[in-house]
Amino acid sequence: MQIAAFDLDGTIIKTKSGKIFPVDTSDWVVPSNVIKEKLNNLIKENYNVIIFSNQNGIGRQAVNKGHFKIKIENIVKELNIPVEVYLSTRSSIYRKPAPGMWNALLHKKGGNISLKESFYVGDAAGRCEKWAPGRRKDFSNSDRLFAENIGLQFFTPEEYFFGNPPAPFDLPKFIPSAIPLNKHGDYNINTSRKEVIIMVGAQGSGKSHFVKQHLMKSGYIPFSRDISKNNDKVAACLETSLSLSECKIVIDNTNGTIAARKKFIDLCKKYKVPVRCFYMNTTIERCHHNNKVGVL
Repeated sequence: MQIAAFDLDGTIIKTKSGKIFPVDTSDWVVPSNVIKEKLNNLIKENYNVIIFSNQNGIGRQAVNKGHFKIKIENIVKELNIPVEVYLSTRSSIYRKPAPGMWNALLHKKGGNISLKESFYVGDAAGRCEKWAPGRRKDFSNSDRLFAENIGLQFFTPEEYFFGNPPAPFDLPKFIPSAIPLNKHGDYNINTSRKEVIIMVGAQGSGKSHFVKQHLMKSGYIPFSRDISKNNDKVAACLETSLSLSECKIVIDNTNGTIAARKKFIDLCKKYKVPVRCFYMNTTIERCHHNNKVGVL
């Protein structure tokens, strides 16, 4: 099965008013007959035409769901071809560039889709300022990343409908698919002695994942501000455990300052327990990515 997938706003339609955002659900127009001709040809070539669109206004109730449904029906009438439309109405795994809408399509079609013969067209392509005369930089790169996350060939509307050459574009500094898969074996963590490990790293750097996957499996007891609510309570729990000789402990906070670490280190000195810091040197771009994915 071949899929020809498209974004909606700025790709299939634009505002009739000329404004960036539509003033109402009738503020739209298919800007060129070339678009309709290309879409009709795709149907003749046995493509399934799909629209994937982020529409957070519906989820925020800024756009009436019933009115928007009528808008979609009118757009499909104008195109005069069979179209399936998938909308993401809030921040979730279904919002581009996350692949949720594509996965919903896969589930509906039984997974019988050829990625090599399919493609995606969208205007949120990360193009730079003045990528064409008088054109602003793209507001986002979510369409290009959506295609990247799925493994689809990507085109901008100008490239696909009008044959324009590719324009310069920017991508995030961290691209997960560009990182080679590295399956680590067991880490050589000395678990025979009593000790305290202080995790150090930004939010999203992988501290808690490392603690769960490696330290807790090796018998370490985790203390964190997420559980105890503040560092003073974490320190109090640590002191109680040290006084009771329960000494295989990991402090799972960001611990990014000398002051934050000092109170834990001082307690370890007081009870003569070895202490180590495990520093996560994850790039800030990767942390941002992990945090975004983590809330989906």
